[in-house]
Parts: sequence; C-alpha cells; structure tokens
Amino acid sequence: MHKSSGLIVLAAILALWSSQAWSHNAQGAPDPQEAETIADIRCVIVGLVIASSDPTKQAAATMLGLYYIGRIEGRAPTADLETLIEREAGVMTRADIASEGKRCGAILSAKGQELAKIGKDISEHAKTSPDKLTPPAK
Repeated sequence: MHKSSGLIVLAAILALWSSQAWSHNAQGAPDPQEAETIADIRCVIVGLVIASSDPTKQAAATMLGLYYIGRIEGRAPTADLETLIEREAGVMTRADIASEGKRCGAILSAKGQELAKIGKDISEHAKTSPDKLTPPAK
C-alpha cells in the first residue's frame, strides 16, 4: 500500500459526509446517542493521528478509523463527521490520544476476536458440510 493511500481513503470518506448535518431531535436538542458518537469520533482521530505519524502502523490505523466511521454511520447517518472531528481534535491532548488509543484498540481487538471465532466456526462447519457455508442457527 502506498504511504498516503490510507489517508486518501479516509479523506475521501470524510468528504462524502462533510455536507451532512449532525442529527437532532424534533426539539433541536442533540441526539441522545451523541456521547457514544463522540467517543467513536475520538477513535477516528486516533486512527488519523497514528496513520499520519507512523508509517509502520498506517494500515492498522486506517482500519481502526474506518471501523469507527462505520459505527458512526450506522448510528447517526447524518452526522457531520468533518465538523465533529475538527471539534474533538481541537480539545484532545497527547495524553487523550494515548488513552483513547488503548480504549479504541481494545474494542477493535475484541471485535476482531469475535470475527476470528465466527470464521473458525464456519470453516469447521464447511469441513463436515462442504455444500453449505454457514452452520445451523444455535
């Protein structure tokens, strides 16, 4: 992967959503899920910081950012990502980046382990039932 291709992908995704407004309820108050969305925005920022500062971790950092953008998009599809990222990046310190990196990484790691288990289960099932990919519902 070219050194800057991960950042280009993240920039393109942000550009697609930059014109969308942050979601509000009928009374104009922020969406009740805003705290969770802001926590995920902080994870996107961690990914952006790592991807731009450590070429050896660029692929993993890009994956981290994309995972959290997906979570945000699923929860708040009209969120203005660029504005939220700019706002949070303006208040985050190096210590915040380090602590959020641990939190965000732990969540992504747990999801990775879950997916690895699912993949193993499917693979095992395929050995006994090669004509079917997925195991029966539990």
